[in-house]
Amino acid sequence: FSDDMIETGGTAEKDIKFVSSYYPNALIKVFVATHPVFSKGFGALKKIGADYYCVGNTLDWDGIKDIPNVEIIDMYQTI
Repeated sequence: FSDDMIETGGTAEKDIKFVSSYYPNALIKVFVATHPVFSKGFGALKKIGADYYCVGNTLDWDGIKDIPNVEIIDMYQTI
């Protein structure tokens, strides 16, 4: 699953539930966001409910590296 950004996680939560209803036997749920904002904190990640997250480093967040199952992708070369 992917989106261009994560703010509160509401849209991503709906997306992952929708797609999961078509693939109930999926072994792992991965969510990718090129520009996560996290203005209300990292609680959005719990709300989304994925097993693994890949997020772009377009912003700098204290504490994101301490969260398990989150991979930070360097977007510098892409941008």
